[in-house]
Amino acid sequence: MAQRLPAVAVAPPPLWTHSRRAHVPAVDNGKMRLVFSDPTYYWSTDVRSKKLVPDYLTSVEAGIKQAAQDLRLSLHPEDVAWLHDHQGRFQMYIPISSGHYKTKVTSVQMKGKLAHEIAEHCLTKNHQVVGSSARFCRGAGVGNYQASMEASLRNLWNFLAMIGAYQCMLILLPHPPTECCSVSTRSLKAYILHKFLPHNTSLHESWDSGDGVILDIHGRPMMSEGTVQNKDGFDCILAAITHLHDEHAKQLYSAGYVLQCMGCFSKFKQGGADMLSRFVPCEAHAGGQSKYCCMGNPSPSKTMKSLVDQESGPEGKREV
Repeated sequence: MAQRLPAVAVAPPPLWTHSRRAHVPAVDNGKMRLVFSDPTYYWSTDVRSKKLVPDYLTSVEAGIKQAAQDLRLSLHPEDVAWLHDHQGRFQMYIPISSGHYKTKVTSVQMKGKLAHEIAEHCLTKNHQVVGSSARFCRGAGVGNYQASMEASLRNLWNFLAMIGAYQCMLILLPHPPTECCSVSTRSLKAYILHKFLPHNTSLHESWDSGDGVILDIHGRPMMSEGTVQNKDGFDCILAAITHLHDEHAKQLYSAGYVLQCMGCFSKFKQGGADMLSRFVPCEAHAGGQSKYCCMGNPSPSKTMKSLVDQESGPEGKREV
């Protein structure tokens, strides 16, 4: 991510009214352009993009290991093995009761194949696991809903890999660490803007391009993908994020959602074997609790509410 200028408390323009009237999708000769196939575009979250694995996902295994080490969290051996064997790809589950699985079963390639042959094909060719999701095994719907949430999280995973937000990726693992750090609202907002703004719009952290441009891990200024044209398309990812954070995220109950403070994080990393020394807050938060990582559920935070508010747009000020 680029260096951030100080945040200014101003009311952002309504994103969704921008979209309904002015959103320009990627269209050529009256047909939707397949953004992932454009050889000059680097930032498609579509798994069919030929740039996704070599440019971004191959760095995920090392990035996630380092993120866990910095936060003194333990990774599940199965997650580590998956990242290594599948070049940093998201471990996506396909419930057998979902339409996604039924489409595969009835495809020309898979028609007549036995269940174990289909599962092997999905694993080796598509890097997908046939069966109920390890992420949504309790109280998060079944079948098509689980499959939709898995697909939404895969797109988010790919975007986070592009910007090197490896701490945010920890909670997306099938077996996240205990009291895991949360997804940053800055990264989640950037993802939504990336998917929603008109294709090839310069991607910034602010609404009006006043803050720093968002860079990928290679230092390239990112341009938006623009493949989602309706705000309802984000309901699924926000529901998935809420479920994962309610189940696994570290909570600071007195504050709701907490954005990571880099000063507190630096002190946490410098802390020794004494547990208490790691949680000494920085000077800015002296007398309070250390904000060494993002905590709580980012979906209902002020930043995210401003993105998914009514068509008239948010009334509040930007989160500072």
